[in-house]
Amino acid sequence: MAATSPLPTPPGARPDPSRAGAWRAIDRRDPAVSRLVAAWRRLSAGAPTLVACSGGADSVGLLLILRAATDRLTVAHVLHDLRPRPEAEACRDAARRAADACGLPFLERAVRVEPGNAEAQARRARYAALAEMAEAADCPVIASAHHARDQFEGVLMALLRGAGPRGLAPPRESRPLTPAATLIRLAERGAPDDLRRACLAAGLPWSEDATNGDTSRFRAALRHGPAADLLALRPGADVRAARSAELLRDAAGLVDDRARAVFGEALDWPRDSLRAERPIVLAAGLRDAFARATAGRALDRLTGDRLDPAVAAIGSRSGETRRFDWPEGLRLTITRDRVALARAPKQTPRVGRGALAPGVERESPR
Repeated sequence: MAATSPLPTPPGARPDPSRAGAWRAIDRRDPAVSRLVAAWRRLSAGAPTLVACSGGADSVGLLLILRAATDRLTVAHVLHDLRPRPEAEACRDAARRAADACGLPFLERAVRVEPGNAEAQARRARYAALAEMAEAADCPVIASAHHARDQFEGVLMALLRGAGPRGLAPPRESRPLTPAATLIRLAERGAPDDLRRACLAAGLPWSEDATNGDTSRFRAALRHGPAADLLALRPGADVRAARSAELLRDAAGLVDDRARAVFGEALDWPRDSLRAERPIVLAAGLRDAFARATAGRALDRLTGDRLDPAVAAIGSRSGETRRFDWPEGLRLTITRDRVALARAPKQTPRVGRGALAPGVERESPR
């Protein structure tokens, strides 16, 4: 788990009077500005909003644009321990300067990320800290600057993982983090240049996260390599890809709807009813059943190399019994007539049964 703690304002930190009112330079007639403000109004219904501000150009630009439309904002920054402290504090200070320039309150929390999947841990810790600050500021909405290039990079990464429509689809525009705080992602169809242009118009500096240029990290290597090459070949490809990603989100929704209709809330199904479905529906239904059986734990471990053999076994005409051992101590059993997901019994592993995929057992029908 990650720990969070409030941070005091460092001694000597003062608003810069020369930056006050910088947001007034934002032209609300600019189509990109109008689009972002309209998205905020649609998703937030004008409720007081906590703006997640990393101090980078994207979040500072979003803050300036929203400030041109409303003063019902609080600025929030999460200080991670994944970088050297001076680098992290430089980003924090840029976020505070942006809040000062907009005449808005500023909150911050520090998070400590435990060993493991650092990016996933940091994301969970960041959302927990943002939700805590939103409650403290009485803001039911948290806005983040998730733009088209983020989506473009996400789609490329998902393609390289072999993801299906759900994995290729972008995060939803709006999702609850807690019963009292909803995260909204703005700028999904916008390019990062729209946000940077707002910073330049206001004359407000931003901070560059050094990890964004660290090409030893996969996302940064993709951003500065293949993704940059594709954008050079097809300018605007990120915005067009964002539209494709949204269509995939709708397609994933249709698959999920069908999977729910077929699988329901059960963990045991007639095999004939499943065999009639497309493989993509079977995979979605099995993932959903696994999520229900484990309360969402370890869902990222139920990968395609575990799902695909099970889906193929369900669709086959073989009557032999197949067993697939999955994470969290669960076993999927496929017999001639039934498919069932249940807790695997503890037993001593048998040997000499032939070469099967890990976690798979087979026996002939009697």
